[in-house]
Amino acid sequence: MAARFSGDVDTVEALFTSGIISMAADACRILSIMAVIAVKNTGLALILLLVVPLFAVFTRHVQKRMLSAQFDNRRAVAAVSGLVPETLHNIRTIPRARSGGLHGAPVCPAHRRELCRRRADKFLRRRLFAGRARF
Repeated sequence: MAARFSGDVDTVEALFTSGIISMAADACRILSIMAVIAVKNTGLALILLLVVPLFAVFTRHVQKRMLSAQFDNRRAVAAVSGLVPETLHNIRTIPRARSGGLHGAPVCPAHRRELCRRRADKFLRRRLFAGRARF
């Protein structure tokens, strides 16, 4: 849970430090380019005004897909990072259980290994999916 919150804080910090500033700079750059084109060639400026909304729709479509992949990736990272402290605790517990330190109860490390393997596989699949952009 703590890993997920720290990841959220990092994402919000990155948004405010670089995202909003670069978005405003890009908007100013686009407006200035459009103004120069309108002054130099009015016909080209009109064509661009017709084509730019199509690019905006396509960009929004790709943005939604990437956001979904990013959320899946963050969920997978949170699941795997939560396992590390738990696994380390269990590594210390297993020798005590084998020696009868925990009321002689048997411990099955195979179950823990299978759970870790499944979560790691899921994490890697999400990472690979997030790296590919399917349109």
